[in-house]
Amino acid sequence: MTLDRDPPSAPPTSSRRHAWLLVTLLAGCARGPTDVHCDQANDCPAGICAAVAPSGRVCAARCDDGSCDEGFQCVATDAVALCVRDDVMNCQPCQVDGDCNQAGLFGYACISYGSDGSFCASPCGQTRPCSKGYACADGRCRLGAGLCTCNDIGLALGAETTCAHVGDAGTCPGMRGCGASGLSPCIGASPGPEVCDLHDNDCDGTTDEGLVCGARASQRAAVPVISRTGASVGTSVRLVP
Repeated sequence: MTLDRDPPSAPPTSSRRHAWLLVTLLAGCARGPTDVHCDQANDCPAGICAAVAPSGRVCAARCDDGSCDEGFQCVATDAVALCVRDDVMNCQPCQVDGDCNQAGLFGYACISYGSDGSFCASPCGQTRPCSKGYACADGRCRLGAGLCTCNDIGLALGAETTCAHVGDAGTCPGMRGCGASGLSPCIGASPGPEVCDLHDNDCDGTTDEGLVCGARASQRAAVPVISRTGASVGTSVRLVP
């Protein structure tokens, strides 16, 4: 007797679920498949549909004995222990390693992507390749090109990172994180030349430096500052009689 079943890339329909599960059991996988997209528990032979993969909600396997298939790690909560893809936190915004290793997840590091911010990265090596689109660099899976995006776990955690606006006048810090529209833009000031506005326009920690500001501006002048050795070390502003 030959049992008909859906292709592996699609979850089983309700009319074929029992036959499909039997084929899975005969193949030696009593847990049912994982990493197959689902919308609800009934889509999965094991009855668990959860956001345990970078792509979002997939059929998940229990790991009550603490073991999972290769490429997954067992994450236990008070309610259930599930096998979670070991790259599920890749590219999620972070500020410290602990931001990447929440809810029982482990092994991730928070690495810098320059002015774009810092993002979680799973370990990699000769026997542990990275997922498609990632490259192994310094033992961590780094996105090969483009900007990281938020997945369902990043959204649920409200993951965020510091970022920066870089320009000719300087570099200004900002923040970005996961929201309803995905990864937000870098929110913060853009660097610009200093003007007399009592603000640090170029984000160097000093306000209105090098400018003559205020009502007595006509009485101020920049004069050279000479060190004890006679060398010029810059200018200062003083009142001119």
